[in-house]
Amino acid sequence: MTGVLRALLATLLLVACTQPQAGETRPALLDIREALPGLYDFLWKTPAGAQGGLDIEPQMPAACHLRSDIEQQSTHDALLRRGRMQCTDGLSGKTIVIKGLDATVADVLVQVHHRDGHSESHLLRATVPQVTLGDGQPLLSYTRQGFSELLTGIDLLLLALGPMLLAPGRRSLVLVVAALGLVCATGLALRLPGYVPVAPLPLSAVQAFGVLYLGLEAVRQALGQDSFGQRHPGAMALALGIPLGLSLAGGLPASVSAGGETALMLSLYGFGVALALVMLALLVALFRHALREVQLHWLILVLPGYLLGGIGAYWTLKRMLTLVAAII
Repeated sequence: MTGVLRALLATLLLVACTQPQAGETRPALLDIREALPGLYDFLWKTPAGAQGGLDIEPQMPAACHLRSDIEQQSTHDALLRRGRMQCTDGLSGKTIVIKGLDATVADVLVQVHHRDGHSESHLLRATVPQVTLGDGQPLLSYTRQGFSELLTGIDLLLLALGPMLLAPGRRSLVLVVAALGLVCATGLALRLPGYVPVAPLPLSAVQAFGVLYLGLEAVRQALGQDSFGQRHPGAMALALGIPLGLSLAGGLPASVSAGGETALMLSLYGFGVALALVMLALLVALFRHALREVQLHWLILVLPGYLLGGIGAYWTLKRMLTLVAAII
């Protein structure tokens, strides 16, 4: 009956063909520091890419005006712009908008360091392209970000859901979820003090290879052949969970530093990831129960594996070529 579950991967593959690929766009950073009352130095950092960078720009509050020319610097992987602005009555209660963010799959981390010593951080994305400073960010929003981060990236979703669908039984499913949760929690824990420098291009290539491996596992199991995933589902989940955990840990730029606020943010973010994993496991269990008596033709059982392997092979080749081009 577990072969019926693998047919569910076909739906994900149809989405994969039409969705932007997660992990291909690194976060941008807007860092603002209050040097004097109402006077702020800012850094706008966007990742460089094949198109020369992201087509997004910060729109400062109307009460803010430039006090210096903008200095621009290009590195091998980013475009840096620095400047100074004067904001009447400060930034508290003012709104910053990232123009063009709603048309991208990018994230933007906004960090504001106030003169009185307190700081605030906000993660903006297409669904939330603006923030009002000084209002604080509801704690549940960090949990929601972790929850959506796993479910909205198609390759991350495949790396999490694939091992669950391929787990041969209920106990194996619990073991897979525990292994994935452990790897994700470890990645976030190492991310806090900055021990995990995430290189996006190699990581995305490893993710693609993981999807390719899932396709091979699905074909073997559909044909009734012995496979590593059937014998060691926990080990398979741990191996595939490494790129998943690193990608989730790299969801914020390296500029995020250790501290009480960041620790709380990452803890709530990790809780959201855990909720997403549990939800996926419950859906798989319910799906198994509902279709426990259904029999499908062997071609239908094999097809998702071949499709998954084909998509994984395409992603692997494409991302490896991109990586080689970046190195050269």
